[in-house]
Amino acid sequence: MNNYLPTNKSILFDLDGTIFSMSSTLLPRINKYYSRPVIEAVPMIEHMQQTGGIYPGLLTVDSCYKPRLFVEQQIYPQCFELINYLIANKFDVWFVTMPLQNYHTKSSQQEKIAQIQRYFGQKLAQHIIFSCKKFEIPGLYLVDDRPQHPAEESKAQWKAILMEQVYNYQIDCSRRISTDNALTDMIQLMHRDAQMNISDEKQNKEQSILISQ
Repeated sequence: MNNYLPTNKSILFDLDGTIFSMSSTLLPRINKYYSRPVIEAVPMIEHMQQTGGIYPGLLTVDSCYKPRLFVEQQIYPQCFELINYLIANKFDVWFVTMPLQNYHTKSSQQEKIAQIQRYFGQKLAQHIIFSCKKFEIPGLYLVDDRPQHPAEESKAQWKAILMEQVYNYQIDCSRRISTDNALTDMIQLMHRDAQMNISDEKQNKEQSILISQ
């Protein structure tokens, strides 16, 4: 077991919809029930409204509860490259994911740990935190696809980075990366923030000098 936790310099990643594609497991399960395929863009509530209410939603939830939902997900190639790049450059990488609140909780946690071990090895498999309150986890950045993610930044130590998906395009967030270009986007974003920090430090120093005169 790890005897340490993330710090305010750690880079945090959500899993489902952020570094792993739900289309590789959830969509095929859902589409078995419908003549018209369900696209990944449609959030569950909107999908329920479009397809007739609670029953389609129950089928969707049932698909989530079946085993191997997470362990068979495919990683976005660019996200795989991004995380390996961060690890190679000595960044402290952690994964913060919400557990399923049902009888499948333990199984889903084991599957997610297995996925991280599969792609990034045993050491990183110990860097997983299961929490519904991600804003309580310290970090420099948290990369997440949830539409409500940017709004939680005000309660957190980390800066919110929105992983672009079709269901969050309309969400206002100054820091965004895409699954198709995650590595380049992240490098540019971190470089931009570093330049802004240098500028802010210079401005603060100049203000301190003026105040002391």
